[in-house]
Amino acid sequence: MQEQTSQQNYGNSNKKGDKSINQIIQIIKLLIDILFEIWKIPFKPQQVQENSQIQEHQKKSNESNDINKHLNDNKENQEETINKNNLNSNKENFRNQQKQQKQEEQEQQKEQEQQQQQQQELQLIIEQQQQVQQQQQQQQQQQQQQQQQQQQQEQEQEQEQEQEQEQEQQQQQQQEYQIIIEQQQEQNQQQQEQEIKNLNVEHSQDDLKQNISNQQKEIPQIEQQSENLEISHQVEYKYLTQETLDLLNEIANKSYKARNVERQFQKFIGQVNNIQDTIKHYFGRSQSKFSKQIKQLKKEIIGHINIRGDGNCFYTSFIYQYLSLLLNDEKRKIQFINQIEELSANIECLNIKINQNKDIVKEFSWKFQQIKTKQQLLNEMSNPDYLFYLLSVIVFRNYFTHIYQQSEEYAQFGDLNIFVDLMIWEQECNNNEILIAALVENLKLHLILYFIDIKNNSYEKKEYKPKQQSEGIKIQKIFMLLSPGHYQIAIPI
Repeated sequence: MQEQTSQQNYGNSNKKGDKSINQIIQIIKLLIDILFEIWKIPFKPQQVQENSQIQEHQKKSNESNDINKHLNDNKENQEETINKNNLNSNKENFRNQQKQQKQEEQEQQKEQEQQQQQQQELQLIIEQQQQVQQQQQQQQQQQQQQQQQQQQQEQEQEQEQEQEQEQEQQQQQQQEYQIIIEQQQEQNQQQQEQEIKNLNVEHSQDDLKQNISNQQKEIPQIEQQSENLEISHQVEYKYLTQETLDLLNEIANKSYKARNVERQFQKFIGQVNNIQDTIKHYFGRSQSKFSKQIKQLKKEIIGHINIRGDGNCFYTSFIYQYLSLLLNDEKRKIQFINQIEELSANIECLNIKINQNKDIVKEFSWKFQQIKTKQQLLNEMSNPDYLFYLLSVIVFRNYFTHIYQQSEEYAQFGDLNIFVDLMIWEQECNNNEILIAALVENLKLHLILYFIDIKNNSYEKKEYKPKQQSEGIKIQKIFMLLSPGHYQIAIPI
């Protein structure tokens, strides 16, 4: 660019010199024309005139030569000055270019230095941010570790508390079972003593043949009187009308009271058996085949409780354990009572039908609230002469119906005849596993079932747990033994 500008300046200066030369030439031509005109004027003396003309011509030529020289000199001088000017301008341009280059280089250096400074500053900022992030991450990790430690400690404390509660419950259960065993032993001793007395009476009756007929007449009357006194003393009803009471007694008389059952199997909740009796009862001669299962079973249960064999065995096993849990959990107990008091009782037995009966529910609720210990609960539920067992099973069959209607299982599988099975007295449920799944979810229970079928060489431990847990409600466990068609209570360790 600088070279181009210098060339342009040089060309412009040449053009100006040419113009000045042309002007001078024109002036010279005018002077020549003027002189020529003057030369044409005649003189008197011709020679003088000619000489003068010649002289003038010479002068003019000399003048023109001088002018030309002068012009040439001027031209040369102009060219020199132009060249000098061009050289000077080129030098200045070159110097200016060098200055500009230096300035540009300096500016570039400054920019580079500024960029380096900026990069260094950015690097410092990034490092500071990274340090801050690392510190924050370390703090978060420390907080998370502290939270995890706290949670672990809380979980360990909860587990310890649960273990302590379970141990206390197990101790209570063992004590209660021990009491039951002692009571049964006392009853057996009393029965044996009574049998001995009866034998003595029979021997004495041989010596008193004359009084036999009178004694035989008096004995039924005495027994009837004692039964009436026992019933009047033990049975108290608050909400049952006479009509409802008659229907309940009719159901009892046409079902479990109508069957001829040995005395030891009459109670709905019967004898307590240790683990050896349990193994003999369920495995019999096949113990060697199931040695591994038996070994594991011994680690989990210490025996079982006999349940009377009828269509209500599942409900009996479940109700007794669930009501026992409620006695130690006031919150659940209140919730349960509030739920059942909204229900009405429906049941069908042969040609006997009870529909939309509130008295049965109220009577059960009132009676259950009077029970304070498991021993009282056992006495009320075990005895066939009491109606509390009948009330309990009827209420729970309707309660299970209510739970199943609101369950996901009902939405998924539909009726499956579960409602029909629940509404018929002593009718087994053909889809019990689906019903159990609905119960454990609603009642927040963990049901453990040991299924043993020796005929088909089958042993299986099944566990039913709720999918979701509720805050403030502890998952309680219920244990059952199942052989084909019959449920009994398993006693956990």
